[in-house]
Amino acid sequence: MGKYKNLNRSSKKVWKCRKCNNEIPLWTMVNGKRKNFQNRKFCLECSPLGCHNTNSNNPDAISKRTSNYKNWTKQVRRKHIEKIAQKGKEKKQKAVDLLGGACKICGYNKCLAALCFHHRNPALKEMPLTVATLRAYSWEIIEAELAKCDLLCVRCHAEWHDKMGR
Repeated sequence: MGKYKNLNRSSKKVWKCRKCNNEIPLWTMVNGKRKNFQNRKFCLECSPLGCHNTNSNNPDAISKRTSNYKNWTKQVRRKHIEKIAQKGKEKKQKAVDLLGGACKICGYNKCLAALCFHHRNPALKEMPLTVATLRAYSWEIIEAELAKCDLLCVRCHAEWHDKMGR
């Protein structure tokens, strides 16, 4: 470490360089200033201060970076979004079937998007049951929330809340 004064105190946490596996000090003095190295991924030999050469040549790290969402093509991204939306619609259909498949008041059952879940007691409501939340939560959590709900069409749901407001 030549020109750097290692001031690593005995601590329980030890940082290791991702390239050479040498220990990285928690902090050190450089030109009379204290530098914090707790967020460094590479030692000073592999990545000297100010060089910004922190890219790893490790093939595993490279494959992880290329699998990031931001590196996906528009076509792959669109397919992924469609897949997630389809998952939410399938869970909503399953939830609607569980609650009888039709509006509790008028019996409407033509359009899945026009059916909604009405919480009988709003104070016990833990989450809204929308397509977005249905796709994000496990079925056990959804079933627990569905036990607190009635299935209503959009019109009956709006009328119900209008009556409650008055």
